[in-house]
Amino acid sequence: MKSRRCAANPMRLCILFCLSMSLSGATLFSQETRSVPYLPLVQEVPCPPTPVKNGGKVHLVYELHLTNFLSRELSLRRVEALDAANKPIKAYQGEDLSRRLVRLGKQPNPEEDCVLGSGTRAVLFLMLSFDEKATVPDALIHRVTVEYTRPGGETVVLRGDGRPVPVLKEEPLVIGPPVRPGIWLAGNGPGDGPVGHRLSMQTWVGRLVVNQRYALDFMKFSDDNRLVQGASSSNASWPSYGEEVLAIAAGVVSEVKDGVVENTPGEKYAVPNTLENAAGNYIVLRVGPDAYAAYAHLQPKSLKVKAGDKVRKGQVLGLIGNSGISDAPHLHFHVIDAPSFFGGESIPFVFEGFEMLGPFDNIDDNLEKPWLPQGPASMREKELPLGDQVIRILSGLSR
Repeated sequence: MKSRRCAANPMRLCILFCLSMSLSGATLFSQETRSVPYLPLVQEVPCPPTPVKNGGKVHLVYELHLTNFLSRELSLRRVEALDAANKPIKAYQGEDLSRRLVRLGKQPNPEEDCVLGSGTRAVLFLMLSFDEKATVPDALIHRVTVEYTRPGGETVVLRGDGRPVPVLKEEPLVIGPPVRPGIWLAGNGPGDGPVGHRLSMQTWVGRLVVNQRYALDFMKFSDDNRLVQGASSSNASWPSYGEEVLAIAAGVVSEVKDGVVENTPGEKYAVPNTLENAAGNYIVLRVGPDAYAAYAHLQPKSLKVKAGDKVRKGQVLGLIGNSGISDAPHLHFHVIDAPSFFGGESIPFVFEGFEMLGPFDNIDDNLEKPWLPQGPASMREKELPLGDQVIRILSGLSR
């Protein structure tokens, strides 16, 4: 929520190397690692994390932005997450670091992802897990070790801490289900690294936002645990197609888009792939102060509400379709802090309750095969599905 979550404030991380030293090279360093307060790297966490529960653990899902402040290349060697008392939580280096890192404007390259050119920004996608909420720290510190070569050929290795990042201890938004009872894949959920929808970074009114950090894709299973029955090239073959989407809470409709032609699975998109068409037919519903629920890829002409309408919890809003950037019928759902589908920062949410049935492994390879349960089911309350998890949505929880 903009006033508390992601606005610029004195607590944001920012360590700047003195311009005269970094650009002129007037100060000598040894090749041994030195801890300094003037690391030539800007550290920022634009959106401080809020604890969210899954699988009996509590997770912090957030991004650390790192910008090279030198006039030459700089290599990231190690990033450590610590609590405010400098107690280590987790450390990343080598492949463990590079696979979580995305250099903005660069193609992925495992051999170069930790090498930042002058002025280059990289985003480190982190997820820290704790056994219970009481063990989640009030603040995080990130200790970064970097290496670069001075003009004379000397290798410099420096280590520096960022300023504390507050952990927001407020409770996530508790919501009812956006779909009817049944067995559903809650897919592409948040995970450790640039997975799921976490790569949905974009600029909006001058700020970089991740508006789908906690987003989920809902696909319904058939009675024999299949996501598609019959010809996968037909929308009607997918059990999700035509399923009703529901208001997850009482609220007011703030934005709708209708009339986007649907795609045929397996063929190119029916309309140009642009930001304006990406969500297809969609609805944005205001459900609280700075909290907006977004529903995407709906069937054209199925929307049952318009901007300004008041809705009750559980009310039918429209039907699942295959519009926008969508390869098969499903409901894309997320919650943001602004009344525009694309313009907000993603905020966490948890469901009142659902039954966890297990993971869906290797979904791309097994999409047309029946899903097989992997272990006993368990009831979950006030949790958010992560990754690709199969859940049973029960009746009576959202009324």
